[in-house]
Amino acid sequence: ERIKFTRQHAEKLFQRHLNKKISWYESIEEGLNNLLAFVDCENDSQRYVLKVCGDSWERIKTEGEVSAMTFVRERTTLPTPQVIAYSSDKKNEFGREWIVMTRTEGKSLRTSFNHEDDIWPKLSLEERKSIIDQLVGYVKQLHTRIPSSSLIGSYTRDGQVIHDNCHKGPWKNYREYFYDQLDEKIKTLKGEKVFEPVRDDVLAAIK
Repeated sequence: ERIKFTRQHAEKLFQRHLNKKISWYESIEEGLNNLLAFVDCENDSQRYVLKVCGDSWERIKTEGEVSAMTFVRERTTLPTPQVIAYSSDKKNEFGREWIVMTRTEGKSLRTSFNHEDDIWPKLSLEERKSIIDQLVGYVKQLHTRIPSSSLIGSYTRDGQVIHDNCHKGPWKNYREYFYDQLDEKIKTLKGEKVFEPVRDDVLAAIK
């Protein structure tokens, strides 16, 4: 079932939690996993993104995403959205977990649908080098300013690494992590009727 979340829902959310009145609303992605919308408010130059989470999201996933964005924003100069408000409890008035964050302005260097609009091929060599240098700097900050962990899992605001959305982990290495992920996919493959026509072939390929 697709996510049912309208502009009226968004207006109620922004009024109640941010004390703001929406002047423009555009849903940019709607699917089973989440809904994304761009939002402008009256008498406010800041632009916002509203993320409404799907049924597969649980508290730990929403809080992990909020923690990651906040942590990177606080410790690096990466152009990371600022989390304005969120709810990681499906028992709220909307029955959905949600996040409101600032909108990071910019243009895609490449698009997946109309290559005539691609910016990258039109840039000079020096402009491309400048962008690559900037990206290298961002990666360096992620490696040097974010504390590393010997565990793999969901990240909490206080720096702890815990289990994931499926209540598995944390893992000591990538081998353990990937094997657990593979086991979950195999269970889905064996249990869901929709995969019957291709199940044997896919299982053989996995083996």
